[in-house]
Amino acid sequence: MKKGDSFIFAHLFVYACPFILFGVFLCPSLTQLKEGLIGIISSDSALAFDAFHFGLGPGFVNAGLCFLLVVTLLKIFDTGAAGKHFASSFIVAGYSFYGENILNILPMICGVFLYSRVKKEPFKNHVVTSMFSTCMAPFVSYIFLKVQGPVFLRLLAAFAVGCLLGFLAADILSYAFSIHKGYNLFNMGFAAGICCTLIATLFRFLGFTYAKNALPVTGGNNLLLGTFFGLIYLSMIIEGFFLNGKSFKGLKELLKQTGKAPVDFFSTASFPVTLINMGGCGLMATAYVFLVGGQINGPVISCIWTISGFAAFGMHMANMPWSILGIVLGSFIFKYDLGSTGILTTTLNSACMAPIAGDFGPIFGMITGLIHVNVAPNISFLHGFLCLYNNGFAAGFVAYIMLMLHTLYKNLFRLKTPAAKE
Repeated sequence: MKKGDSFIFAHLFVYACPFILFGVFLCPSLTQLKEGLIGIISSDSALAFDAFHFGLGPGFVNAGLCFLLVVTLLKIFDTGAAGKHFASSFIVAGYSFYGENILNILPMICGVFLYSRVKKEPFKNHVVTSMFSTCMAPFVSYIFLKVQGPVFLRLLAAFAVGCLLGFLAADILSYAFSIHKGYNLFNMGFAAGICCTLIATLFRFLGFTYAKNALPVTGGNNLLLGTFFGLIYLSMIIEGFFLNGKSFKGLKELLKQTGKAPVDFFSTASFPVTLINMGGCGLMATAYVFLVGGQINGPVISCIWTISGFAAFGMHMANMPWSILGIVLGSFIFKYDLGSTGILTTTLNSACMAPIAGDFGPIFGMITGLIHVNVAPNISFLHGFLCLYNNGFAAGFVAYIMLMLHTLYKNLFRLKTPAAKE
C-alpha cells in the first residue's frame, strides 16, 4: 500500500471512531449500552428498522463497530485506497442504523469470500462486493428469530442462507450492471433485490410470511444529530480545502463529470477535492431533511451518510439534487408528505441515479425522481422487506426505464432533424 493510500485509509478509521465515542458519551451507563446492543442484535431488522429505538448510544456504537469491521477488512486485504472503499464502508456504517449489526452482516461477507474461492480469485478483488452484500443482513436475523427449532439449527440455517445470498449476489453483480449501464450507483441493491426476491419467494412457498418492522421510528433529536453530522461534513470541506492548497481548484471539473459508474473521483479529480464534494453533499442532504421538516432517525441517517460516501463514487453536488427536486415538484401533484420518514428515505436514496442527470440533463433527472418515488414503495413486498437496499433494487428498474425514455427522445429528436444536418 502506498503512503498516500495509508493516509486516505486512516481517514476511514478516524471517521469510525467518533461514532463509537459519541455513542458511549450518550449512554448513561454501560449496562444501558449493553442492553441496547443486545436489543439491536436480537431484533427483527426488516424494513423499516430504526436502531435508535434502543437508544442513541447503542445505535451509534453498533454503527461504529460495523464501520471498524469493514474498514479493517479493507485494510487487511490492501486493496489500495479508492472511492469505492469510501462508498462501501460508509454505506455499511449508514445502514447499521437501519438493520445491519455486527453479527448479521458476517454470513454475506463469508458468502462472497466463498465465491472468490470457487472462482479461484483473490478475495481482495471481491472485498468491496462483500461490503455491499451486507444489505441482505435482515434475512439472517429473520431466519434466526422467526424460524422454529433448536437454537443451533436456526443459527446454522441463518448462516447458510446468508452465505448463499452473498454468493449469488456476487455472481450476478455484473449482469445487474449490464441492465442499467452504470446509471444506478447502488448496483448491489439491484443484484441483492433479485436474490432476496428469489429466496423470499421460495420461503413463501414453504409457508413463511413477511411483514414490515413493527417498531416505530424515532424523532426529536434533530438538533443533536444534525449538529454531529454537520460538524463532520464541515470538517471534510475544511480539510479538503487546506489539503488542496487552500483552494477549491478542481472542484468545478469534478462537478462536470457525469458520475456514471464505474467512476472513482480519487482518480478523476483528487482526494482533497473529493473530500470537499463529500462534505458538500452531506450538508445538502442534511439541510434537505430540515427544510421539509423530517426527523433525523436511523433510516434517514443511513441515507445522508451513504450519500456522503458515494460522493467519492459518482454523486456530486451538481448531479445529486435533480431527482430530489423532481420528487419535491411531484409532491404538489401526488400530495405525499415530504417530511415522512418513508418518503424522505426514498427521496434521498433516489440520488443513487444521479448519473442520469449528469449525463442526460436535469429534466431527465427530475423525471427519474418522480418515477422512483412511485416505484420504490411498491417493490419491497417482493423481497419480504428484507433487502435494505430496496431503493437500489427499484432504481435498477427505474434506470432501465429512463434509458428507454432517453433512447426514445433521441430517436424523436433525430426525426425532427433536417436531413441536411444528419
